[in-house]
Amino acid sequence: MRAPKLRSSVLAYMNIETDPNLLPDYRLMGEGFTNLTQLKEPSDYTRRFITDDNTTTDIIRYASEVQYEVDVYSPNPVIKMILGITDAELLSVRTDVVTVYADDIVAPPAYCSAFKRRYLIVPERLGEDIDVLRTGGRMIAYGEKEDGTFDRETGRFIPRSLYKGAVVSQYNRGRRFYTKEV
Repeated sequence: MRAPKLRSSVLAYMNIETDPNLLPDYRLMGEGFTNLTQLKEPSDYTRRFITDDNTTTDIIRYASEVQYEVDVYSPNPVIKMILGITDAELLSVRTDVVTVYADDIVAPPAYCSAFKRRYLIVPERLGEDIDVLRTGGRMIAYGEKEDGTFDRETGRFIPRSLYKGAVVSQYNRGRRFYTKEV
């Protein structure tokens, strides 16, 4: 019997750099986050053909979103960014989030399979708990997701479109090159 995948093996990193002319600064959405749930929100198309007794249904699109809830006390820079958006009631703030599968190592020691997606941050509540200051809301997907790998040591996302069908040499801080055909 195989062990179940732990929730802690699926990590999320948010780009907190707001200037699009600078390199992204991905930070772990970890300490302080008490909920980070992906909702797929499928849309279906159902019809019944005149020759069939039953209906036929197909999924035609997804409207993905992520629900989040955080404790505000945390020094996490992602939470500071979200709280800044919430307090200032900013409109249409979008940023990238990389979802990383930490137990799916593509090249040792820190290259993991991942995907990146742009999200619209929608703060919905602040201070609903009387004991701990919490904020929460949704991040609504904005565009398609992009597959790739993520280097957990450098915080760098490498899109699959850059290396599909090629041999990739990946460098890490240990001064070793790892080659993998993708």
